Amino acid sequence: MAQGESITDYLAYGITAPSAAPSLGAADQWGWYEDSANGNLSYWRLDTSTWQAISVTGPTGPTGATGATGATGASGAAGATGATGSTGATGITGPTGATGPTGATGATGATGSGGTISYLQTIQTAGVTIAAATTWYDIISVTLTAGTWHLGGQLYYSGNGSTLVDVYARLYSGTSTLYAVAHQHTQSGSITLPASVVVLGATTTIKMAGYAATRSSGDAFDYKTINSGTTGLNADASILWALKIA
Repeated sequence: MAQGESITDYLAYGITAPSAAPSLGAADQWGWYEDSANGNLSYWRLDTSTWQAISVTGPTGPTGATGATGATGASGAAGATGATGSTGATGITGPTGATGPTGATGATGATGSGGTISYLQTIQTAGVTIAAATTWYDIISVTLTAGTWHLGGQLYYSGNGSTLVDVYARLYSGTSTLYAVAHQHTQSGSITLPASVVVLGATTTIKMAGYAATRSSGDAFDYKTINSGTTGLNADASILWALKIA
């Protein structure tokens, strides 16, 4: 600057920074320039021949202390329901529960129809001599009440001849033959009367009778004990039995 000049002679004011280089030492050619918009200064650098801005703003101060936490804001609206998740694995089976109390006893059922089973049996205890051929001889009998009976028996024959003899056995009610069986014998033997069912309308005596087409002396519908001449089981004795089934 020349004597008598002040710095303001070289300081200009404007809205923006200068863009053209100053003519130093000439009037109205400023080496400093102040931007009136923000107060920043610019000066002309001789080394770079450029305007250099100088900020009038000081350096940034340290960060201030954290302010107090503000009040909690209101709760936001509830979000939409999420999608259903996949089904989880089946859990283990729990322990068996305790046994419950016994239930009440049910009503007694109706009484069924009654049934009757009666059994009768007769065994020959004395021989019956065949005095004449072609004659029926009663051997043993049983007396049965009215009902349905299952009958059966066996007749024993003792012969002394040497030729075959037709021997018959039958069960009859005194007036009607229930059934009869024939067999041929020369010596001792037996005739089995197959089991059969008869229906009796009243108390009836059923008899077993024997018949021989021919005879020899001593022929009989006989019986023998196990120990001959003494009392014992009837080993060869006619028998008649009856079982009531209804």
